Amino acid sequence: SLEGKVAEMADKARETSAAATGEVESLAAKLSAAEAEIRAVKAASDEDSEARSNRLAEMEEKMKTLTQREAELASLNEAASAEIAELKKERENLKEGSEKKKKDSQHTDKLKAVILELKRKLAKMDKLRQKEAQEMSTLKVLLQDAKQKSQEVEETSGHEVQRLESELKTYKARAHMLLQQKDDQLKNTVSTEMADKYKEKITSLEGEVEELLGSRKEIEQAFAELQERHSIEMREAADIHKAELQTREEQVVEAEQQSKQIAGDMEQTLSKVQASLELSEKEKGDLEEKYSSLQETLETYRQESEELKELHETLEKEYKMYKQASEEIIHDKEKEINELNALKDNGRFVQSLRQAASGEEKVAAAGVGASGARAFGGAYGESVPEVGAPPAGSIGPEPEKKGFSLEDDLLGDITSSNIIEAASLQASRDAFLEEYVQRIAELEGEAQEYQKEISMREQLESVLKEELRKKEREESRSNLKNTDMEYLKNIVLKLLETGEYEALLPVVSTLLALSPDEVERVREAYKARAQASDPIDFATKTASDVSNSLYGWMFNK
Repeated sequence: SLEGKVAEMADKARETSAAATGEVESLAAKLSAAEAEIRAVKAASDEDSEARSNRLAEMEEKMKTLTQREAELASLNEAASAEIAELKKERENLKEGSEKKKKDSQHTDKLKAVILELKRKLAKMDKLRQKEAQEMSTLKVLLQDAKQKSQEVEETSGHEVQRLESELKTYKARAHMLLQQKDDQLKNTVSTEMADKYKEKITSLEGEVEELLGSRKEIEQAFAELQERHSIEMREAADIHKAELQTREEQVVEAEQQSKQIAGDMEQTLSKVQASLELSEKEKGDLEEKYSSLQETLETYRQESEELKELHETLEKEYKMYKQASEEIIHDKEKEINELNALKDNGRFVQSLRQAASGEEKVAAAGVGASGARAFGGAYGESVPEVGAPPAGSIGPEPEKKGFSLEDDLLGDITSSNIIEAASLQASRDAFLEEYVQRIAELEGEAQEYQKEISMREQLESVLKEELRKKEREESRSNLKNTDMEYLKNIVLKLLETGEYEALLPVVSTLLALSPDEVERVREAYKARAQASDPIDFATKTASDVSNSLYGWMFNK
């Protein structure tokens, strides 16, 4: 019947309206799902932006650390340049003596330490640069991944929106077709009253559909606004990120340029330091050569001093021999002179005796001749021959008889030729003696000069030995880094706590390679401190000083 058909049509209309409402609900659910996806995408974009901001903050912190490290490098470079300038000044100022050797060794040690420190810092900077480059590359990769993800999310959201729009269009077309079919069916089958009722219902359904469509449009508008806002935010974030990346890249490029410049400056300073180190090593080699030459000269001086000592001993022996010979010659000469003086005195005595004897003979001869002539001439009528005249009747002249003569006995061997020979021999001996005395004086002068030279060389040898000892002590002090510093610390603490310098001072002197003068200074300082700290000794000393002053005052009175 007609009512049954109308009921069927109403049921179908209800079913279609229910289907339409179900489709609308499904569309609303899809819209809510799309909104949830949009929210998730927005949350993901917010997380990405937060991650980007965190990464940017990390990059800013790293850039700050990089700037701090660059500042530290600059300060270290300035400190290194200042140290190099100071070392150059020290090297220019210290050019003579053993102090130069000390400070050259210290200078080389400092230069080596500075070079090692600079190399270590350069290696550290290279590591930091590599690490920052790796971090920048990872950040760039992460940013590219975030861009790709955002693009993929935008593409997927755009595809979803397009799909939802196409589905809405198809659903709208299908709903319109269904409504038209229902209208046609109602027009053909239902009466006007029922049609009015169904029209009211349809209008109500259309109003609901329009409301749903309006809400859908509002949702679409909100989605479009959200999409536009998201795209604007993404573009702004991308622009900001690009600008920040560009600034960071510029900063990184500037930092790399600065690091390259710093590395170049450091290489230049290193080359200068190496050149100065080579110069110092060359100077050290020259000093070692000079030291070896000084040792060789010292050895030659030792040999020459030994030779001079031997020569001095031989000259002293010759001098003693010459002196002994000259003393013997002088003694002989004095003996001969005494003999000659005695002979001269004897000659004068003989001459006086001869004169006296000749006078007596003349007187005796005159008296005897006169009396004999008178006596014997008268008696015998003969003349007596004079003394000394030849007797009568003699054939020829008789040889003169040699009578007794003291002069002949004393001066028989002395003639004028012998006296001249003795005088010439004495003159030659005197000249030879003068030559010996002059030679002895020359030898004494040479011996004094050799003695002065030996003393000078001994002084030079002592100075060189002292320099060698100082050098050995400096080398032993430079090798203190190989010693046990804990042991040295304990010994110094024990020495300062107990004051047992007699037992601990030799250990400290051997460890620190102290000179004997330094050890004596420390010992005297400890003794003076001990005397000052001893009240009994101080009281006795003051009492003795007072008693001495009173004694002097009393006796001065």
